[in-house]
Amino acid sequence: MLMDSVFIEKPLLPEREAALCAVSEEAEDVIAGLEKRGIKVLRVRRADNLPEPICSHADLQVLPLGGDLAAVNEQQEELIGELVKEGFRIIRVGEFGKEYPHDCRLNLLPIDHMLMGNTRVIPQELLVLGGFSAVNVRQGYTRCSSVLIDGNTVITDDVSIGETLLNFAKYSVIMKQKEILLKGYDHGFIGGTCGKISSSVLAFAGRIPGSEFGELLKSTLEGLGISWCELGDHALRDIGGIVPLKQRKE
Repeated sequence: MLMDSVFIEKPLLPEREAALCAVSEEAEDVIAGLEKRGIKVLRVRRADNLPEPICSHADLQVLPLGGDLAAVNEQQEELIGELVKEGFRIIRVGEFGKEYPHDCRLNLLPIDHMLMGNTRVIPQELLVLGGFSAVNVRQGYTRCSSVLIDGNTVITDDVSIGETLLNFAKYSVIMKQKEILLKGYDHGFIGGTCGKISSSVLAFAGRIPGSEFGELLKSTLEGLGISWCELGDHALRDIGGIVPLKQRKE
């Protein structure tokens, strides 16, 4: 167990520097960049109950629910064991599928006391044990498509998510761009490229492009008081996000 770390009370929103994150095992350059910053990384292994191109993506398989509670794909035995050693209580989630939306059971956006996602596949035990209410959106890849900035601010590349968020939060829409790479797909999603590693820093998997999209993203982050770091010297890509799990004590 990391002795100098504590749990993150609001899912995906560390108040101090992150101490522990989950990342796809295939994003070695991102893992190396996080480790250079003193962040311990838990690798999310490939799972055979998800579509092959995204079967190691963290944002499909690990959902922190606040404090010591986390939901994890039941196939991730190694990851579950490591999380238990770190003091987490685990909700094992099954019934994944390789067809949409059954690959989205944990691709949910936790905001306030709500879980936003496709309510057809949201595991009911998350609502009961985590004390959340479910909010339905048309885009099942809800967390892939969203970046949670703080308790009431979200950047999303999906208009339907943005429209739903108007009832609960502030948001900025960044339209989908082919500049976000995702092997096996036409393009990736903004949420899958990044994750918060402190209250004011987003870490990205690759370089934000110097295009209209990239400049809009940078100006949006600057307007929200968020800085960023770029892990890797390659084009921006969707790796399934960087999922913060614990933070430093001080």
